[in-house]
Amino acid sequence: MSKARILVVEDEVVIAMEIERSIKNFGCEVISVVNSSGKALAKAENDRPDLILMDTRIQGEKDGIETIRIEANSGKRFESNPGDGLVCC
Repeated sequence: MSKARILVVEDEVVIAMEIERSIKNFGCEVISVVNSSGKALAKAENDRPDLILMDTRIQGEKDGIETIRIEANSGKRFESNPGDGLVCC
């Protein structure tokens, strides 16, 4: 069985490193860690991850909520838990 391929979108370096470590400890593959909306959308389009782990407050013209709405409208599954500030699709 192949590992889940995950794109991490987080603009705080230390938090991004901790998330990446945790994901790898769960046996999943982190395909990329990016820090802005534009980079996230480009990586999602090019790499087609199984899951996007998105910080809601990121760098760039769009925040994480707007970015994930754009991605969700592209036909991907959309899940959110606003209480923890992370969004997955």
